[in-house]
Amino acid sequence: MKKLHNQKGFTLVELAIVLTIIGLLIGGILKGQQLMTNARITATLAQIHAVEAAATTFRDTYGAIPGDLVTPSLRVNGFIISSTTAQLTSLGDGFVGIPAWGMLTPQEASAVATPTATLQANEPLLFWGELGSSGLISGINWNGSVAVAANAATFGIHSLAAKIGGGFLVENAGGAIAPLTATAPAAHPNPNGLVLVLAPSATANLLTTTATQVLTPAQAAQMDRKLDDGNPAAGTVQAYGYTTI
Repeated sequence: MKKLHNQKGFTLVELAIVLTIIGLLIGGILKGQQLMTNARITATLAQIHAVEAAATTFRDTYGAIPGDLVTPSLRVNGFIISSTTAQLTSLGDGFVGIPAWGMLTPQEASAVATPTATLQANEPLLFWGELGSSGLISGINWNGSVAVAANAATFGIHSLAAKIGGGFLVENAGGAIAPLTATAPAAHPNPNGLVLVLAPSATANLLTTTATQVLTPAQAAQMDRKLDDGNPAAGTVQAYGYTTI
């Protein structure tokens, strides 16, 4: 005769304890991820304030906006691009890059040792090189000594990489009415003046690059509320790009 042994399983109490532990672990992981994201957002906001302060100090010190300074290699210690930068006839006009940039085209990022007068798109690259060489901001590893091929700028070298991901571009917006996104019909006025853009790429077309945005809508809204009015279509902080990330 075969003797049967009692098979013991988990009681309801034990199952409840296990599920509670699993729930706490999952909750802790999600909370930790949120804390890390919030920390990166806070660090990115600090970077934005740092760029603003550095650009203001540069203007007060040199009498011009970084990127628009005439003969920067003769005035900014450590910026050693050829003095033929003066060939850029747009230098000193009060604008960085194209006066009415609408984010429809990427930064050309083609500053070279001997630029020609037609390369107005060099100025946004010079902006970062001059700020980095002046010692007013860190995270830029380009001082003009090495030529940069067209559309070859890199975050963390030629322009500032963002703590949240992607990096920063700068250019002069014209304030024209433009679509909020490349696909949406609604329009709103773009910012007018020098703008700092958080972008997924230093060279991509900002209004036609989909599925690559740095921020989720919730993260963008959080930054907008901290920096501005929380309205993505108005104020000093505005949205751009596709409706999907």
